[in-house]
Amino acid sequence: MTDTLLTINNLYLNFNTFDGVARVLNGVNLTMQRGDVLGLVGETGCGKTLTGLSISRLVPTPPGEYPRGEIWFDGRDLMQAREAEMQRLRGRRISMIFQDPTTNLNPVFTIAQQMTDVALHLAEVDGALLGRYLSGRGRRQAARARSLELLDKVGIADAARRIDAYPHEFSGGMRQRVLIAMSLLGQPDLLIADEPTTALDVSVQAQILRLIFGLVREFHLSVLLITHNLGVVAQLCTRVAVMYAGNVVESGTAQNIFRQPSHPYTRALLASVPSAHTKRGELAGVAGNIPNLIHPPQGCRFAPRCPHVMPVCDTVFPATTRVAAGHEVSCYLYTAETHDEPATVR
Repeated sequence: MTDTLLTINNLYLNFNTFDGVARVLNGVNLTMQRGDVLGLVGETGCGKTLTGLSISRLVPTPPGEYPRGEIWFDGRDLMQAREAEMQRLRGRRISMIFQDPTTNLNPVFTIAQQMTDVALHLAEVDGALLGRYLSGRGRRQAARARSLELLDKVGIADAARRIDAYPHEFSGGMRQRVLIAMSLLGQPDLLIADEPTTALDVSVQAQILRLIFGLVREFHLSVLLITHNLGVVAQLCTRVAVMYAGNVVESGTAQNIFRQPSHPYTRALLASVPSAHTKRGELAGVAGNIPNLIHPPQGCRFAPRCPHVMPVCDTVFPATTRVAAGHEVSCYLYTAETHDEPATVR
């Protein structure tokens, strides 16, 4: 068994729109080892969520279309898997927590009905999931017992009573805890958390993040955390991948990324994070906007916003260069043959 759990190779995703073809993923490359907590960061519209959805093959096709690419999960290419095989993997081996718990819980069914139905479905894939809960119980009672155990683990007080409540009877933070419990029903190997605290207030966000990463240690999960919050990434993630306009432009350990950021986009993102010492009027933003992905730049997609742009940047996308052990960047600043080209400051 290899330590590599997930490898995305040269993944492209297009969407057909009335205005033309939007090239939203432009050759994504990403690797996760077992036990990794990988933070996937970047501005809104950079392709983070679509990368996460692609792993579970949840992007509808059409309108989406994958011209090429591979997603290897535990030795199998998910891009070649049939839908029936993906149905067996979703929830069981790969689980996902979405941004807004309100839209991901059915308002007309109780928490018990929703969780037990999920548990029973997963038990059809792997009967061992309910094995120790079946003693003296029917399958639905065993699924309820499993659900109660997880609700208790995620901090739902008086879970035995509240499991029969409806989603609207829970606060936003409690609904997110229910979704986290539901995502663990299949004992997944990979948990994809897509902005799991966006819909919550700041005090509850911290509680939910502590909860998730406590469960990571307890259940030995690998986690892909999609987020804008670089402070959270610095505290909780072991590795970081920075996305820009459909490409991973830099990846490495959290220490690499935060202490020695290499790509101009990564540096700009970090410079835009306020600290306790930031004075009024000194907060820097990333100049410009993400390009139109129907008519993207021919070369490096960050070139129109980059302060170090060179002539080659406008014509050919840069190859990935290793700048340190486990630290890679896609930028001509680190390609020897372009160092002698003059940079144009924009």
